[in-house]
Amino acid sequence: MCYSNLRTVEWTGGGEPTLHPEINEIIEQADAFGLEQGMITNGVALTKNVTKESLAMLKWLRISINSLEYIDEINIPKIKGTLGFSYVINEKTDWSKSRIQDYVDKYKPAYVRIVPNCLATFDEHKINNENYSELIEKMGPPYFYQRKEFEQPKHCWWGYLKPFAHHDGWVYPCSSVVLNSGADGKFHEHFRWVKIEDLYKLYYDEMEPFPTNQCDHCVFKRQNDQVDSLLNPTGMENFV
Repeated sequence: MCYSNLRTVEWTGGGEPTLHPEINEIIEQADAFGLEQGMITNGVALTKNVTKESLAMLKWLRISINSLEYIDEINIPKIKGTLGFSYVINEKTDWSKSRIQDYVDKYKPAYVRIVPNCLATFDEHKINNENYSELIEKMGPPYFYQRKEFEQPKHCWWGYLKPFAHHDGWVYPCSSVVLNSGADGKFHEHFRWVKIEDLYKLYYDEMEPFPTNQCDHCVFKRQNDQVDSLLNPTGMENFV
């Protein structure tokens, strides 16, 4: 993939990347290839399993701060890169008892990204977006709310830009296929795109969109539409 102009890699779930037995070797190898790296982790085993040397190779680190709902403490090391937090609002959320601000005060993250529970129904999701965006706006920086809009795209090109390589040996068009109705909350075989070892071949062939007939909870429609407009220009681009 490095010969196909790969520039960055993001270590994330489904699963917890710091639990991989060779996580340090993987980070070091990616660094040797000249790739910029980021990591999303719950932070629980971060200092135990990831060395300081490997952490220094990360361009950014995002801690999924929901882990504070089931453990007493997260030990977050100092890093050269950008530190950020993320939090999914859920049925356990109680802002009056939340410890998030304590961690914000202690670790000074560049941002705290708040998102809704994407497993809510369409109607619930619409209401949540309105209520949560207003709430988080009042909290001010470093907090910000990222709306999640479900809409099925006509064409899916996202896998070419940000393919999701899973530990089952398959590449998926995105990390959000687990949200779709037919996915059973997992990386279902319906959404498999190509084997990891064959991914590079796709960049030497003509691009073909991934079928979207089962992608009813897509959160990348806007991005796909933008790519679609570049691949299929109308000739009217100058008439804004």
